[in-house]
Amino acid sequence: MNNKAAMAFCCYLLCCLPLWAQAKSLNSFLNDIEAMPKASLLAAANRANNGIDIRSNKPLIPASTMKLVTAYLALERWGEAHRFSTEFYRQGDTLWVKGLGDPGLTSEELELISLALSKRLRLDEIKRIKLDNSYFPDLRLDGRGRSDNPYDAANAALAVNYNTVHLKRDRRGLRSGEDQTPMTPMARKLGRNVKGSYRMCLPGGRVNAARYFGQVFSQILFNRQLPQQIAQVPADAKLIYTHRNSRNLAKIVETMLEYSNNFISNQLFLLMGAQGGAVTEEKAIAVAEASLKQKFGWRNFKIYDGAGLSRRNRLSTKQLLELVQAMRPWLWLLPAPEGHIRAKTGTMLRISSLAGFYQDKAGQWQPFALMINEKDVNFDYRFRLSRALVR
Repeated sequence: MNNKAAMAFCCYLLCCLPLWAQAKSLNSFLNDIEAMPKASLLAAANRANNGIDIRSNKPLIPASTMKLVTAYLALERWGEAHRFSTEFYRQGDTLWVKGLGDPGLTSEELELISLALSKRLRLDEIKRIKLDNSYFPDLRLDGRGRSDNPYDAANAALAVNYNTVHLKRDRRGLRSGEDQTPMTPMARKLGRNVKGSYRMCLPGGRVNAARYFGQVFSQILFNRQLPQQIAQVPADAKLIYTHRNSRNLAKIVETMLEYSNNFISNQLFLLMGAQGGAVTEEKAIAVAEASLKQKFGWRNFKIYDGAGLSRRNRLSTKQLLELVQAMRPWLWLLPAPEGHIRAKTGTMLRISSLAGFYQDKAGQWQPFALMINEKDVNFDYRFRLSRALVR
């Protein structure tokens, strides 16, 4: 047998081996983690093992596993049946929209709002739209970049489609990338240089978010662009409709975790700080930290945003595991990237995290938390480690 034939035969044998025979052992993964000073792994004990604890008290950057914290705090505060709202007022020939930070306002939701409003007023009597976005100030939570990528979308009291716009340019020209979302003047302006299909976040802060919301809303409800203005609802305006989102908090959290949606995460984070008045970054941070101290007795941790964008966030795997355990009643909301785990990833430059549950051989869901802050590792590394935990 020549060298090429021998190599081909060896490759054939390797491919025919069962997966467990090719897989890296758990001990090999543990040795990897031990060798990285800025890495931590904690897995709870079960019938098969006594648990794994590598630097579980070391504060590290959690990246998007921070969304588990936001999900838990939101579900604890409001309950999974909670629905966020938006208010609609009338004053003469003016329709007012007051944003209250609903993170789930999409084009489909505006269709439902349109149906409800068409039953409560004569659309031909409305000559202008006024938008109240005062519930959120202009703010930039730590970690949010200045790119036009959707993950850098600004938070605002009044925004549609997670404060992003999806555009497509083909032989027919520039058009909306979503059948349910009409083209608007802002979209056309933003899409001047778009080639192919592209989703971008709205530039600027709450003003542009409200303007784009107003244009999409006007096109859906009136099938044309009405004059618009941003102002606060006057005292003599009459409340005619309060829209409660068709999706409850559980569904919104599920979407947030599945797509790692930063806009939803930080909307929830900010809204939790809206106790007794307007939303502020400082209130949101204070409420989140106070809640975690009261619930778990945490001390050595830092929170600067609810999405995990900030590199100033600090959690230990011990704290993250406690949080995962507290999320057990909502295990079904966690993403299932593979059949044996329900867990949230966290990925940034030189950061790789995974926290949630793996299913052991007895079919029981066991909590675990992994954080690597040392170097870039293969995206699949954390999933291969979770498979080793199962074995």
